[in-house]
Amino acid sequence: APWVARWSSGDPRELAASVRWFPLVGVGVGLWAALVYIAADALLPHEVAALLTVAAMVLATGAFHEDGWADTFDGIWGGMDRERRLAIMRDSRIGTYGAVALVLMLALRWTCLVHLPAS
Repeated sequence: APWVARWSSGDPRELAASVRWFPLVGVGVGLWAALVYIAADALLPHEVAALLTVAAMVLATGAFHEDGWADTFDGIWGGMDRERRLAIMRDSRIGTYGAVALVLMLALRWTCLVHLPAS
């Protein structure tokens, strides 16, 4: 995500030192998503609230996880050998496998939220 790059030097030691904060960041993203869900569900149809919640999670993380998910699927199924797979994962463009995996994952998130009890 572009906003993460502003605070990262790219030093692997910096990443290693930040790992301890990952659970707290996850709690923050989860709380943000819960607040969006509760507020939206009180004002809008349940399905719309679920969609806004998925969008809030994507925006909160800068689509970091979605990008990695798509890259993984492009690399695993898009290349015939190890070198080609790694080259595909480094490529910033999304391929067919990545696009399909991304749509299915977002649809699964939405479906899970829609099936939460409205109360």
